[in-house]
Amino acid sequence: MGSNVLSDKQVDAISKLPSLDELRGQLIGLIVAPATGIVSVIQAANSSVVNVLQAYLDDREQGAA
Repeated sequence: MGSNVLSDKQVDAISKLPSLDELRGQLIGLIVAPATGIVSVIQAANSSVVNVLQAYLDDREQGAA
């Protein structure tokens, strides 16, 4: 790089670095991951409430029958 001569190990290490597009994708993934987690938690909570309400309604229907 410039006037420096790289060793074989340095060239090998540089060749294994991800491309700019791959780095961008990884960065976006890191940014989006917390939001995805929050959405999953909210959906799970809503699903739990719906399941409890459905069980309550099922019990009432069986009691009325």
